[in-house]
Amino acid sequence: MANTFLSKAILIVKGPRLATGELQSELESRGANVVIADVEFAFSVLNHLHFDGAIIDGELQNEAFDLCTELQALYVPYISVTNPHCLQKFASQARDVENALNRLVEVISRHKDIDDLLLGGDPASMDSH
Repeated sequence: MANTFLSKAILIVKGPRLATGELQSELESRGANVVIADVEFAFSVLNHLHFDGAIIDGELQNEAFDLCTELQALYVPYISVTNPHCLQKFASQARDVENALNRLVEVISRHKDIDDLLLGGDPASMDSH
C-alpha cells in the first residue's frame, strides 16, 4: 500500500472528534495531497477540485448526507469512519488510521475496477478481489 496514495487527492471531512491530523500525516507520508474541510467547505472545494477519495467523519451522520450524495454524483469513492478519534491513545489511534486507510484503498480499488469495466477495460486483466 506504500504507493497507493501517491499523487492522489484525498478529502477529509472533519467532525467533532475525528483525528484528522493523524489521517492527514499518514496520507501525506504516503504521497497523497490532502484537503481537510468541514461539510460546508467540502461542498465549496468539490466545485473546484477533483478528489480520488474521501474520508468522512461518521459522527456527522445527517449533516453529511447531502455531501455523500454529491460525492456519489461526482463518482468520488468515500468511506465514513468514527475512528481514529482524538480521545484515543496513540497505539489504538495508529491502528485505526491504518484500518481507515486500508478501507479507503479497497473502496478506491473497487471504484477503479468499475470505471475500467464501464470504459471498456479488459476484465481479465484486472486483479481479482
